Amino acid sequence: MGREQPKTAAAVEPVLDLAAIITAHVARSRFVEESLIFSEERDLGYLLQLIDGARNWTVHRNVDEYMDEHVRPLGELRERCEALAAEYDAPLPEGDAGLVAAIARVHELEAREKVLHREFNITMEVEKEVFNPVIEPARDRLIDRVLDTAPIGREGAVAKLRYIAGARRCYINEKMEEPLAQVLSAFEREARR
Repeated sequence: MGREQPKTAAAVEPVLDLAAIITAHVARSRFVEESLIFSEERDLGYLLQLIDGARNWTVHRNVDEYMDEHVRPLGELRERCEALAAEYDAPLPEGDAGLVAAIARVHELEAREKVLHREFNITMEVEKEVFNPVIEPARDRLIDRVLDTAPIGREGAVAKLRYIAGARRCYINEKMEEPLAQVLSAFEREARR
């Protein structure tokens, strides 16, 4: 029956610890029995040094594996979030063209956020520490631009109305009263022309 081989540095550590304990016990037992250090005990001392060196190596490998698995991806995630936020913070045109572009950016940003969530398997903790502080301000500025910009013509009014009544935002509350009044005002202006 074969023994399972450790696959990571973290799995090697306890094996080396056990080997060191056994080797130290054997060396101590022989030293106590014979009260002299023979070449076999000296060899056991060298073996302990080798085991200790191998254990130190695995500890460093374990740290590298942890960094590769947990820390480095967070740095990459932060960089990607910052690039995404900068991209979506770019200036927008004025008027209805800017309103339509802001709405499109909100939808694109939300889709790209989902891609990052899947790619980096973002936990609530990572979302709170890395993702939200970078992405939320850019998203909030876009949403504020959509809600605060009064449409000028029919294109802007329709786009804003679709945004407000969208499946995820299909609610009317105090925050939506002003944007809806802006849309109605734009339709009224169009009707008078």
